[in-house]
Amino acid sequence: MVPFTSQSYFIFLLFLLTIMFNGSMCSSNSTLVPCNEKDQGALLMFKHGVIDRYNNLSSWSIKKDCCAWNGVLCSNITGRVTHLLLEDSYLAGEINLSSLLQLEFLKFLDLNNNEFEAISVDNNNYVTLYDTNLEHLDLSYNQIKGSIPDLIGQQKNLKQLNLSNNQLRGSILDLLSQQMNLEYLDLSSNHFNGLIPEQFSQNNKQLKSLDLSNNLFTGSILSTLGNLSSLRELRIGSNSFSGTISETFFSKLSHLDTLDLSNSTFEFRFHPEWIPPFQLTQLFLANTKLGPYFPSWIYTQKSLRTFDASSSRISIVDEDKFWTLIDQCSLVFMSNNSINLHLSNLTLSTGVLRLDHNNFTGDLPHISPTTIYIDLSYNSFSGSIPSDWENSQYLFYINLWSNALTGEIRQLNFSKMSALKSLNLGKNEFSGIIPSNFPKLLAMVVLRSNNFEGEIPSEIFNLPSLFHLDLAHNKLSGPMPRSTYNVTEMIAENYYGLEGMFDYDTVDSFTKGHDYDYRVNTNMKIIDLSANNLSGEIPSGLFRLIQVQSLNLSYNRFTGTIQNAIGGMKKLESLDLSNNMFYGEIPQSMSLLTFLGYLNLSCNDFNGQIPIGTQLQSFDASSYVGNSKLCGAPLGKCEQEPDFEEQNTRNEDGNDFIERKSLFLGMGVGFAVSFWCICCSFVFDQKWRHTYYRFLDRMADQLYVMIMIKLNRFRKIDVT
Repeated sequence: MVPFTSQSYFIFLLFLLTIMFNGSMCSSNSTLVPCNEKDQGALLMFKHGVIDRYNNLSSWSIKKDCCAWNGVLCSNITGRVTHLLLEDSYLAGEINLSSLLQLEFLKFLDLNNNEFEAISVDNNNYVTLYDTNLEHLDLSYNQIKGSIPDLIGQQKNLKQLNLSNNQLRGSILDLLSQQMNLEYLDLSSNHFNGLIPEQFSQNNKQLKSLDLSNNLFTGSILSTLGNLSSLRELRIGSNSFSGTISETFFSKLSHLDTLDLSNSTFEFRFHPEWIPPFQLTQLFLANTKLGPYFPSWIYTQKSLRTFDASSSRISIVDEDKFWTLIDQCSLVFMSNNSINLHLSNLTLSTGVLRLDHNNFTGDLPHISPTTIYIDLSYNSFSGSIPSDWENSQYLFYINLWSNALTGEIRQLNFSKMSALKSLNLGKNEFSGIIPSNFPKLLAMVVLRSNNFEGEIPSEIFNLPSLFHLDLAHNKLSGPMPRSTYNVTEMIAENYYGLEGMFDYDTVDSFTKGHDYDYRVNTNMKIIDLSANNLSGEIPSGLFRLIQVQSLNLSYNRFTGTIQNAIGGMKKLESLDLSNNMFYGEIPQSMSLLTFLGYLNLSCNDFNGQIPIGTQLQSFDASSYVGNSKLCGAPLGKCEQEPDFEEQNTRNEDGNDFIERKSLFLGMGVGFAVSFWCICCSFVFDQKWRHTYYRFLDRMADQLYVMIMIKLNRFRKIDVT
C-alpha cells in the first residue's frame, strides 16, 4: 500500500477545495453573498426590452436576490453573475447586448431558441465593454434581423459563437478579420454574403468547428479555410463558393472529423490513389457534381458512420468496396443516383438506409435487427420481402414504393415489428389478403396499386395513430368493416403528437382531383379506398372520423344513402364519392362543409334538389353529372322549384291567364273523353256498370281534390 504522505494529503485537500469551489459556481440557490447591484441593474435593463409572454422572467424582481432569478447563476464567492441561461423561454423583443456585457464576470450567455427580433447596442457604454470575460455566446434559433454588431467582434475572450438560424444579413468581413481566438463558430442558416477574408485563418488558428452553411457566401475558400489546421468540423455547403477542390485543399486538415460540402458547385478532382490525412465520421456531399465515378478516397474512411451522397450523379461504384462502406455506416443516404447493382443475399446492418430512386435490381437485401429505417422505393427490385425483416423490432419505417415485388405479405408476422409506424408497399405486384396483425403504432399504411383482394380487415380502423390510409387500386371486395372505428388520430386533433416524424417523406397520392407527389403531413388525415370492388352501405363509424381532410371512395360499388352525419366532418377539403351506386337525396348537412375545395358526386343515382348553400353551389356541374334525377344549381332547375323572377314577368305580360285557360281546357276535354268511355261501358256491360259506379265515386273525390289544389296554387301566384 502506498503511504499517505504530507504531500499527498496537501494534493487531496486541494482537490476537495477545487470540487467545492466549482460546485459553488454552479449553484445559484446557496450564494454566500448577495447579488451585485451593478449586475442586477444590467439584468433589469435587459429585461426592459424583452417581451415575456409566458412570465418566465416573473422572478426578476428587486424584491428577490438576482442570483435566485430564473436562468441566472452567480459565483458563491463574489456574488457576480457568471451564467445567463434563458434558452427555450419564449422570449421576444430585443436583446440589449450593451446591458448584458456590463456583467463583467459573465462567461456563458445562452438565449437560443427564443423569438428575439433584434440586437440593440448603446454606443455610450462602449468604453466599459472592451474587457469582458464572455466565452460562450449563443443567440441561435431566433428571428434576429440586420447585421452582426461590431460589439460581438470585440469580445477577445469569446471561444464559442453561435448565431445560426436567424435572419442576419450582410458581409462579415469585419467580424472575421478580427483577432477573436474562436474555437467554435456557427453562422449557418442566415443571409450572409460576400467573401471570406484571407486573414480569417491567421487570426483563428485554434478554430475547431466552423459552420458557414446555408448562406450566400461567394468566392474561393481554398487558400483560406484550408489553413485551419485545428479544424475538426467544416460545414460550408449551400453557398455560392466557387473553385476546384482537390487533395491539396485537405493537406493540412489532418484532424477533420466532419465535412459538409453539400449543395455546392465545386469541381472535385482527386487523384484515384489519394489517401486523406484524416478519418471522417460524417461526410455530406448531397447535390454535388461528385459522379459519375464514386471517389475512391471515400473507401479509405474506416470510421465513417454518416454518409450522404444523394443526387450526386453517381453511377459507377466498386461493388465489394461500396457494400463494405455502406455496411459500416449507421446512416446512409444515396437517393437519386443511377447505381445499378444487385443486393441479393446481402445482409445490411445499416440503421438508416435510403437507396431510393436508383437502378437496383434483384431480390431485396436482408437486414439486421438493428435497422430502424429503410427506403428502397423507385428501383427495380423483384421477389418477395425476406422473412427476416419481421425480426427488426426497432424498424419504424418501410418504403418499397414502385418496384416489381410480388408475393403475399400476410406471411410476415407484422405484430413482431412493434415499432413500425410507416408501411408503404404501393405500386408493386403484391397479392393475397391484407393482414390483420399490423402493430398498434402504425400511423401510415400505403398499399395502393397492387393485387390485394378480399375484405378490408376491421383491425385497420382500430389503429389509434393512423393518419394516412391508402388502399386504392386493388381488388378488394365486400363491405367496409362494421366494427367501431377507433382511429383516435382521425377523431381527436394531434392526439399522438406525430408532428415532424414524416416531414421528409413523399408519396404518390390522388386527392382534390389530381394525381401528384404529396409531401406527407401528419396534420393531413387521408383515407383513399378508390378503384376497388367494395360494396354495401357506408358504416356510420366512418363519419365519426371528423379530422379526416381527404376522403376518396370513388370507383367502387357502394350503395345506400349518404348519412346526414357527414356534416360533422367539417375539416373535409376533398370528397370523392363518384362512380358508385349511391341513391337518395344529398344530405343538407353537406352544405356545412365550408373547407371543401374539391367535390365529386358524379355517376351515382342521387335524386332531389342539391342542398342550397354557398358551398355546394360553388362547384360546377361536373361535380354532379351522371345523376339523372338530381336538380338544382349548378344543374338545371327542379320542376317543383318556382322561379319567382320569371313568374313575376309572366304576370306582367298576362301569360299566366293564357296558361291557366289552357290548363282548364285540357282538364275539360280529358274529363269529357273519360266520361263517354265510361258511359259506353256502362250501357253495354252490366258487370262494368257496377265496377264503374265504384270507380266513379273514387275518381270524383280525387278529381275534386286535384282541382282545388290547382286553384289554390294559382290564387297564391296572383297574390304575389
